[in-house]
Amino acid sequence: MHLDFASSADLARPLRLRLLALCCLASHLPLLFYMGWGLATGRVASAEIIILLLGSWAGAAILLRGIAALMNRSDNEERHQGLFAVMRQIVARRDRMSEPVSLPLEDALTGLPNRRGFLARLDALPAEQRQGCIALVAVDRLADHALDGGAGDTLLQAFGHRLSSRIRRIDLIARWDSEEFAIFYPDAIEDEASWSLARIAAQLRHEPLTATDGEPLTFSAGLCRWRGEPIAAAIYKAKAALANASNSGGDQVQRAGSASLRVSARF
Repeated sequence: MHLDFASSADLARPLRLRLLALCCLASHLPLLFYMGWGLATGRVASAEIIILLLGSWAGAAILLRGIAALMNRSDNEERHQGLFAVMRQIVARRDRMSEPVSLPLEDALTGLPNRRGFLARLDALPAEQRQGCIALVAVDRLADHALDGGAGDTLLQAFGHRLSSRIRRIDLIARWDSEEFAIFYPDAIEDEASWSLARIAAQLRHEPLTATDGEPLTFSAGLCRWRGEPIAAAIYKAKAALANASNSGGDQVQRAGSASLRVSARF
């Protein structure tokens, strides 16, 4: 009886002792009143005292068991609430983990759209605007120019700004790779895109960007016409043309498909 009552872990020990004393006092009140009356009048019967004592103990036992049952029920409810709270936290964490991760669409170095942002903008174009010319552009011999840790980033940042300031407002530019930039010329053919890149090259000669080794920057480019087919195919062809331009000495542009469509050996 007392052990059941004392098993409540949520009540402090002084409170449990006070409840125990209160229950015992309340259940023994009839016995105490009878003994007080008997002592005062001299009419005390031992049989009646025994009966009242047994009744008091029985009442105390019933009270203590009832209180212990109520406290156990309260403990169980609190444990269940705690379990439900833990389950809700687990479900909330699972939901957060299952949410799609928001990946950046902008390049942190240049402030231009990154590859993901570039492709997202192309995918968002209506069907009638999904045509033009794709160019991949890269600084020639960047590894040779970047003589210290931050020189390469500085060159790419300056070159990206120069490219973005020299194209049309309707053109889309992005940092495609660590050393490459992508440009989409809407509704343009290779001749128009080649002329745009040649104009940028001429401005670079007039207002050169100088590397840390003192050499002015030049760039190579690969072009491919895009007519709305999967963009990966056009990018692949433009990248192959860029590789040909770089391997042929740089400072030039080549069109995808044939060396005979190469614009010129030098801008």
